[in-house]
Amino acid sequence: MLFNSPLPEYQCPFCKNPFWGSETASYSVYSSIFYSDGTQIGTYGIPLHSHLRITRCPKCKKFFEQKYLEERRIAEDDRNDAIDPTAFCRGLPKKDRLYGTINGIGSAYGSESRNRGLFFAQFWKDALSFGLSFPAEPSEEERKFLQKQMVIHLWQAYHRPLPVSSNCPPNTSEAERKRQADTWFGIGSLKTDHPEMKYFPQIDTEKYLLFCKQILPYFQTMEDKDLLILSELYRNLNEFDKCIQILKKIKNAEKYSFFVDGIRLAAEQGISKTVQIT
Repeated sequence: MLFNSPLPEYQCPFCKNPFWGSETASYSVYSSIFYSDGTQIGTYGIPLHSHLRITRCPKCKKFFEQKYLEERRIAEDDRNDAIDPTAFCRGLPKKDRLYGTINGIGSAYGSESRNRGLFFAQFWKDALSFGLSFPAEPSEEERKFLQKQMVIHLWQAYHRPLPVSSNCPPNTSEAERKRQADTWFGIGSLKTDHPEMKYFPQIDTEKYLLFCKQILPYFQTMEDKDLLILSELYRNLNEFDKCIQILKKIKNAEKYSFFVDGIRLAAEQGISKTVQIT
């Protein structure tokens, strides 16, 4: 099942800037592809809908949970403006107004990433850097939970290469792109069936390995989900024995059997890259 809502029916809880209510995500697990980092790609290659729903207002620049978006009445002129999604996704002003998109990516980070919002690393880097805003002060437990979830989303985002038009490639040489492709930890290939598009990692290998080491403390618990991520991080770091030992600590291994078996098999084979497990 795909979800798409085209009308600007919300507003920022802080500056009242209108939000265009469009997002693209899959709610169906039918024929989904699962990867060792927990990423799920649903129907038609669209990412499974994230449980952590963060957006950013393009006007006041605040990051916040979508549940805080306020409903607003749709004036007729707003309704007419709303039929131009391209303008909104690029964050362009319409009648001197900037509209936000619910998925938080398109309006603030460019239309190329709109349908890859769950995997766009810069969004999650900025969210972690600026921090989340709240209409009411949350508990310390909730803050820590949201912080960890954003770290996980950034980690997963780094595993998705970003499609870039060859007409405006980033400042990366072809030799460097190929070198990264040979050592990359990401999901899928950096090749493309579309000659006008090239896929580039969102982080180079050395920085990725450093990032893995930096986030290890977030997952030093005995919770099964944390142990799965911890084992995958150690596998990425080429510490295969430690990866396998952590997998043995998972209490409900049957529930997570696809991930446990997939990660263990990759570790036993000395594979450190992200792997498809179903």
